[in-house]
Amino acid sequence: MYSYNSAGYSNETAFEPGFGYWIRSFDNGVISLQSTENLSRNNVNIESATVENLNTISFNNAELYFGGSILEEEILSFSLPPKPPVGGFDVRFAGDLKYCEEFGEIEITNPGKEIIVSFEIINNDEHWVLSNSVSNMEFVLAGTGIINIGNAEDKYILKKSDANQISETITLFPAYPNPFNPETSLQYHLNIESYVNLTIYDMLGREVIQLVSEIQSPGIQSVQWNATDNFDKPVSAGIYLYQIQSGEFIQTRKMVLLK
Repeated sequence: MYSYNSAGYSNETAFEPGFGYWIRSFDNGVISLQSTENLSRNNVNIESATVENLNTISFNNAELYFGGSILEEEILSFSLPPKPPVGGFDVRFAGDLKYCEEFGEIEITNPGKEIIVSFEIINNDEHWVLSNSVSNMEFVLAGTGIINIGNAEDKYILKKSDANQISETITLFPAYPNPFNPETSLQYHLNIESYVNLTIYDMLGREVIQLVSEIQSPGIQSVQWNATDNFDKPVSAGIYLYQIQSGEFIQTRKMVLLK
């Protein structure tokens, strides 16, 4: 049984007066409402021990499950109602499901300007990849983390990846927002514990500010830049370079500060 709000569909276990619901049934039947009390349902509820063994990924709080395995008779409990009308937000795997095993295409209805993705991978030895071929973006998911995706696309691929196939480098993501004023977020992913330098330069190659210079743990890291220099003075509008370095690895991207 599902209800719908601004974060998309969510599972419910009881009726609340004054709200509408979508119900998936295995066969024809009759629903009897007794007085005005909440009526708990007795059929399979995916908020059970089953999901405790599954990985989770949420897009603006709309949660999906992946990895692990579920019983054949439970698959309908992970099915979703039809997509909402025009203007409604929704996230699901292709096939109108909120679960995939090792590969799934994620469909996002009305992604908007920003998507906040949070994830939890139960097995620390597992690596998953979230990618989009249009924006050419790829995120390695391991452990737990949060990703801010600006100008999100409407389709992403989630797949399990062999840890040995993942490059032992750092992935530097595009700044968001970009252009920005007065602050932007810089995110990057570390596959292994690394000593990281993250530095901002102007277009003449002069150092503006060093944001990070330390050993960091594996996973997605995030740092904010408020358009000031090493002396905490505001910098001028223009194009800036942000560069990450770890050992022999160096990657540089551009961002634009507006005033």
